[in-house]
Amino acid sequence: AICVSLITQAFFKIWDRRRIFNEELAAVRMHLQKTHVEDTIQLKVKAYLRYIFDRRRIHAKEAALMNYLPDPLKSQIRRSQVRMYLERIPLMRELERDSIEKICDAAETFDLMQGDAVSTAGNVADAAWVLVSGRLRITKRLVGPTESLHTNMSVVSPLIVDEHCLEEEGPVLSRCTTLAAESSELIRVGKEHFFESISVNRRRSLNLRGTALYHVNHRQSAASAEPVSPSGGRAGRRGSIMTVSHAVQAAAVISSS
Repeated sequence: AICVSLITQAFFKIWDRRRIFNEELAAVRMHLQKTHVEDTIQLKVKAYLRYIFDRRRIHAKEAALMNYLPDPLKSQIRRSQVRMYLERIPLMRELERDSIEKICDAAETFDLMQGDAVSTAGNVADAAWVLVSGRLRITKRLVGPTESLHTNMSVVSPLIVDEHCLEEEGPVLSRCTTLAAESSELIRVGKEHFFESISVNRRRSLNLRGTALYHVNHRQSAASAEPVSPSGGRAGRRGSIMTVSHAVQAAAVISSS
Protein backbone atom coordinates (compact mmCIF):
# COMPACT_ATOMS: atom_id res chain seq x y z
CA ALA A 1 0.00 0.00 0.00
CA ILE A 2 2.89 2.34 0.77
CA CYS A 3 4.50 1.70 -2.62
CA VAL A 4 1.23 2.36 -4.45
CA SER A 5 0.81 5.59 -2.52
CA LEU A 6 4.34 6.76 -3.40
CA ILE A 7 3.84 5.93 -7.07
CA THR A 8 0.55 7.82 -7.09
CA GLN A 9 2.15 10.87 -5.47
CA ALA A 10 5.01 10.84 -7.97
CA PHE A 11 2.56 10.61 -10.86
CA PHE A 12 0.56 13.59 -9.61
CA LYS A 13 3.76 15.63 -9.16
CA ILE A 14 4.77 14.95 -12.76
CA TRP A 15 1.28 15.74 -13.99
CA ASP A 16 1.17 18.92 -11.90
CA ARG A 17 4.42 20.16 -13.43
CA ARG A 18 3.02 19.78 -16.94
CA ARG A 19 -0.31 21.30 -15.90
CA ILE A 20 1.39 24.46 -14.63
CA PHE A 21 3.45 24.69 -17.80
CA ASN A 22 0.39 24.28 -20.03
CA GLU A 23 -1.38 27.08 -18.16
CA GLU A 24 1.58 29.41 -18.65
CA LEU A 25 1.89 28.37 -22.29
CA ALA A 26 -1.77 29.20 -22.83
CA ALA A 27 -1.12 32.67 -21.38
CA VAL A 28 1.80 33.13 -23.79
CA ARG A 29 -0.36 31.98 -26.71
CA MET A 30 -3.07 34.48 -25.77
CA HIS A 31 -0.52 37.28 -25.46
CA LEU A 32 0.93 36.55 -28.89
CA GLN A 33 -2.51 36.50 -30.46
CA LYS A 34 -3.52 39.79 -28.85
CA THR A 35 -0.33 41.48 -30.06
CA HIS A 36 -0.94 40.17 -33.61
CA VAL A 37 2.26 38.17 -33.91
CA GLU A 38 2.53 36.18 -37.13
CA ASP A 39 1.39 32.57 -36.99
CA THR A 40 4.77 31.20 -38.06
CA ILE A 41 6.50 33.07 -35.23
CA GLN A 42 3.88 31.87 -32.75
CA LEU A 43 4.56 28.27 -33.75
CA LYS A 44 8.29 28.77 -33.23
CA VAL A 45 7.75 30.33 -29.80
CA LYS A 46 5.50 27.49 -28.63
CA ALA A 47 7.83 24.84 -30.04
CA TYR A 48 10.83 26.36 -28.29
CA LEU A 49 9.04 26.68 -24.95
CA ARG A 50 7.97 23.03 -25.13
CA TYR A 51 11.54 22.13 -26.03
CA ILE A 52 13.12 23.84 -23.01
CA PHE A 53 10.40 22.35 -20.80
CA ASP A 54 11.20 18.84 -22.01
CA ARG A 55 14.92 19.55 -21.54
CA ARG A 56 14.13 20.60 -17.95
CA ARG A 57 15.44 24.12 -18.41
CA ILE A 58 12.30 25.47 -16.74
CA HIS A 59 10.01 24.12 -14.00
CA ALA A 60 12.76 21.80 -12.80
CA LYS A 61 13.16 21.37 -9.05
CA GLU A 62 16.75 20.16 -9.34
CA ALA A 63 17.85 23.47 -10.90
CA ALA A 64 17.65 25.38 -7.61
CA LEU A 65 19.91 22.94 -5.76
CA MET A 66 22.35 22.59 -8.66
CA ASN A 67 22.98 26.33 -8.54
CA TYR A 68 24.41 25.95 -5.03
CA LEU A 69 27.21 23.68 -6.23
CA PRO A 70 30.71 25.19 -6.40
CA ASP A 71 31.95 26.16 -9.85
CA PRO A 72 34.67 23.45 -10.03
CA LEU A 73 32.07 20.77 -9.34
CA LYS A 74 29.72 22.27 -11.93
CA SER A 75 32.56 22.10 -14.46
CA GLN A 76 33.17 18.44 -13.67
CA ILE A 77 29.49 17.63 -14.14
CA ARG A 78 29.32 19.43 -17.48
CA ARG A 79 32.57 17.81 -18.64
CA SER A 80 31.19 14.37 -17.85
CA GLN A 81 27.93 15.09 -19.67
CA VAL A 82 29.68 16.49 -22.75
CA ARG A 83 32.21 13.65 -22.92
CA MET A 84 29.39 11.09 -23.15
CA TYR A 85 28.20 12.66 -26.42
CA LEU A 86 31.63 13.47 -27.85
CA GLU A 87 32.52 9.78 -27.66
CA ARG A 88 30.27 9.36 -30.70
CA ILE A 89 33.09 10.91 -32.73
CA PRO A 90 35.43 7.99 -33.56
CA LEU A 91 38.51 10.20 -33.42
CA MET A 92 37.88 11.05 -29.75
CA ARG A 93 38.61 7.44 -28.78
CA GLU A 94 42.21 7.87 -29.95
CA LEU A 95 42.97 10.91 -27.79
CA GLU A 96 44.54 11.15 -24.36
CA ARG A 97 42.39 11.92 -21.32
CA ASP A 98 43.93 15.38 -20.82
CA SER A 99 43.16 16.32 -24.42
CA ILE A 100 39.57 15.08 -24.12
CA GLU A 101 39.02 17.17 -20.99
CA LYS A 102 40.32 20.30 -22.72
CA ILE A 103 38.08 19.64 -25.71
CA CYS A 104 35.06 19.13 -23.45
CA ASP A 105 35.75 22.40 -21.64
CA ALA A 106 36.00 24.29 -24.95
CA ALA A 107 32.92 22.66 -26.49
CA GLU A 108 29.85 24.87 -26.85
CA THR A 109 26.16 23.99 -26.57
CA PHE A 110 23.67 25.45 -29.04
CA ASP A 111 19.88 25.38 -29.29
CA LEU A 112 18.65 25.31 -32.88
CA MET A 113 15.12 25.95 -34.06
CA GLN A 114 13.42 24.05 -36.85
CA GLY A 115 14.99 25.00 -40.19
CA ASP A 116 18.23 26.38 -38.74
CA ALA A 117 21.30 25.29 -40.71
CA VAL A 118 23.98 23.15 -39.10
CA SER A 119 26.22 22.74 -42.15
CA THR A 120 26.23 23.68 -45.83
CA ALA A 121 27.61 21.34 -48.47
CA GLY A 122 30.70 22.76 -50.18
CA ASN A 123 31.45 25.33 -47.48
CA VAL A 124 34.52 25.11 -45.28
CA ALA A 125 33.73 23.12 -42.13
CA ASP A 126 35.14 24.86 -39.06
CA ALA A 127 33.58 22.59 -36.42
CA ALA A 128 32.10 19.17 -35.74
CA TRP A 129 28.55 18.96 -34.39
CA VAL A 130 27.10 16.28 -32.10
CA LEU A 131 23.35 15.89 -31.64
CA VAL A 132 22.21 15.81 -28.01
CA SER A 133 18.44 15.93 -28.47
CA GLY A 134 16.04 16.58 -31.31
CA ARG A 135 16.38 15.56 -34.94
CA LEU A 136 18.40 16.69 -37.96
CA ARG A 137 17.66 16.43 -41.67
CA ILE A 138 20.04 16.17 -44.63
CA THR A 139 18.85 18.10 -47.69
CA LYS A 140 21.93 17.99 -49.92
CA ARG A 141 24.92 15.68 -50.12
CA LEU A 142 28.23 16.41 -51.85
CA VAL A 143 29.03 13.55 -54.24
CA GLY A 144 32.00 15.13 -56.03
CA PRO A 145 34.23 18.21 -56.10
CA THR A 146 31.72 20.08 -58.27
CA GLU A 147 28.62 17.91 -58.00
CA SER A 148 25.92 17.78 -55.35
CA LEU A 149 22.91 15.58 -54.85
CA HIS A 150 19.63 16.93 -53.49
CA THR A 151 17.96 14.45 -51.22
CA ASN A 152 14.93 14.20 -49.00
CA MET A 153 16.40 12.19 -46.15
CA SER A 154 13.84 13.32 -43.59
CA VAL A 155 13.84 9.90 -41.96
CA VAL A 156 17.59 9.70 -41.36
CA SER A 157 18.81 11.89 -38.51
CA PRO A 158 22.62 11.99 -38.29
CA LEU A 159 24.10 11.99 -34.80
CA ILE A 160 27.32 13.74 -35.83
CA VAL A 161 27.99 16.29 -38.57
CA ASP A 162 31.29 17.36 -40.16
CA GLU A 163 33.35 15.17 -37.84
CA HIS A 164 35.81 14.59 -40.70
CA CYS A 165 37.03 18.19 -40.41
CA LEU A 166 38.85 17.20 -37.20
CA GLU A 167 41.00 14.69 -39.07
CA GLU A 168 43.04 17.35 -40.87
CA GLU A 169 44.29 20.74 -39.73
CA GLY A 170 43.90 22.28 -43.18
CA PRO A 171 40.64 23.49 -44.75
CA VAL A 172 38.01 20.77 -45.21
CA LEU A 173 34.64 21.11 -46.94
CA SER A 174 31.30 20.05 -45.51
CA ARG A 175 29.95 16.98 -47.26
CA CYS A 176 26.26 17.70 -46.73
CA THR A 177 23.73 20.39 -45.98
CA THR A 178 22.12 19.62 -42.65
CA LEU A 179 19.16 21.39 -41.07
CA ALA A 180 17.39 21.06 -37.75
CA ALA A 181 14.16 19.15 -38.36
CA GLU A 182 12.83 20.29 -34.97
CA SER A 183 14.05 22.16 -31.92
CA SER A 184 17.37 20.50 -31.18
CA GLU A 185 20.34 20.75 -28.85
CA LEU A 186 23.81 20.27 -30.32
CA ILE A 187 27.38 20.37 -29.06
CA ARG A 188 29.88 22.23 -31.22
CA VAL A 189 33.55 21.17 -31.24
CA GLY A 190 35.49 23.98 -32.86
CA LYS A 191 38.29 22.85 -35.12
CA GLU A 192 40.69 25.51 -33.88
CA HIS A 193 40.15 24.62 -30.21
CA PHE A 194 40.38 20.93 -31.04
CA PHE A 195 43.86 21.17 -32.52
CA GLU A 196 44.97 23.48 -29.72
CA SER A 197 43.90 20.86 -27.17
CA ILE A 198 45.63 17.81 -28.62
CA SER A 199 49.31 17.00 -28.29
CA VAL A 200 51.90 17.89 -30.91
CA ASN A 201 52.50 14.23 -31.79
CA ARG A 202 48.80 13.59 -32.24
CA ARG A 203 48.46 16.70 -34.41
CA ARG A 204 51.36 15.52 -36.56
CA SER A 205 49.77 12.09 -36.88
CA LEU A 206 46.45 13.56 -38.00
CA ASN A 207 48.12 15.82 -40.54
CA LEU A 208 50.05 12.87 -41.97
CA ARG A 209 46.87 10.83 -42.12
CA GLY A 210 45.02 13.64 -43.86
CA THR A 211 47.83 14.06 -46.38
CA ALA A 212 47.91 10.33 -47.09
CA LEU A 213 44.15 10.19 -47.58
CA TYR A 214 44.34 13.18 -49.91
CA HIS A 215 46.87 11.40 -52.11
CA VAL A 216 44.72 8.25 -52.08
CA ASN A 217 41.65 10.16 -53.23
CA HIS A 218 43.72 11.99 -55.84
CA ARG A 219 45.10 8.72 -57.22
CA GLN A 220 41.68 7.11 -57.26
CA SER A 221 40.23 10.09 -59.13
CA ALA A 222 43.08 9.98 -61.62
CA ALA A 223 42.69 6.22 -62.04
CA SER A 224 38.99 6.57 -62.79
CA ALA A 225 39.84 9.10 -65.50
CA GLU A 226 42.49 6.91 -67.18
CA PRO A 227 41.60 5.37 -70.55
CA VAL A 228 40.77 1.68 -70.67
CA SER A 229 43.34 -0.48 -72.47
CA PRO A 230 42.31 -2.97 -75.17
CA SER A 231 42.86 -5.84 -72.74
CA GLY A 232 40.10 -4.49 -70.52
CA GLY A 233 42.34 -2.95 -67.85
CA ARG A 234 43.30 0.63 -67.25
CA ALA A 235 46.48 1.98 -68.73
CA GLY A 236 49.08 3.08 -66.21
CA ARG A 237 51.86 1.87 -64.00
CA ARG A 238 51.42 -1.45 -62.26
CA GLY A 239 51.41 -1.58 -58.50
CA SER A 240 50.25 2.02 -58.12
CA ILE A 241 46.94 1.13 -56.45
CA MET A 242 46.78 2.24 -52.81
CA THR A 243 43.80 1.81 -50.52
CA VAL A 244 42.62 4.12 -47.76
CA SER A 245 43.56 1.58 -45.09
CA HIS A 246 47.09 1.41 -46.50
CA ALA A 247 47.35 5.19 -46.30
CA VAL A 248 46.20 5.27 -42.68
CA GLN A 249 48.67 2.53 -41.76
CA ALA A 250 51.47 4.36 -43.52
CA ALA A 251 50.64 7.58 -41.69
CA ALA A 252 50.62 5.75 -38.36
CA VAL A 253 54.04 4.24 -39.05
CA ILE A 254 55.50 7.59 -40.08
CA SER A 255 54.07 9.39 -37.03
CA SER A 256 55.45 6.79 -34.63
CA SER A 257 58.96 7.06 -36.05
